[in-house]
Amino acid sequence: MDGLKRRVPNRYLFVMSNSQNSSIVFSTLSEVEARVVLSRNSLGRLAYSRHNRVDIEPLYYVLNADWMYGRTSAGSKIATLAHQHWCAFEVDEVRSMFDWTSVVVQGSFHVLNPTGDVTAYQHGLALLRAFYAGTLMDDDYAPHRTTLFRISIGSISGRSAQPMVRAP
Repeated sequence: MDGLKRRVPNRYLFVMSNSQNSSIVFSTLSEVEARVVLSRNSLGRLAYSRHNRVDIEPLYYVLNADWMYGRTSAGSKIATLAHQHWCAFEVDEVRSMFDWTSVVVQGSFHVLNPTGDVTAYQHGLALLRAFYAGTLMDDDYAPHRTTLFRISIGSISGRSAQPMVRAP
């Protein structure tokens, strides 16, 4: 395989080719493109660390402006993020091995307390109920997930790979 790297305005492309007249184009997403990926998905992975250990957990989320809202259960994740609130959140769309899009958000994790910032808590709850109406209701599918949170988006980056078939 031979590769070609070139700069296109606001985007890096890297093309890998093989002898069967096919190529794979790897590119960097703009912030707008990355936000589109975040807005059309609802499941991602939260990455956080404490001391010499990194954990990654799948979580549902709702994107709203510069915040990602979600909910989880009390436990080691919340305890860890209380001490070290910096985190990353990744969302992937995988269509095949060489046809995918991946977005990473880096930011800070904030627990929403119903007796603290009531406005932020109510806003987060309304967003989550718009996603799933049963959130914190009697018919909730996950009644143990009572901790609401939001992640402040500090930075967003994204990459994609797409196959290209060249004419013979």
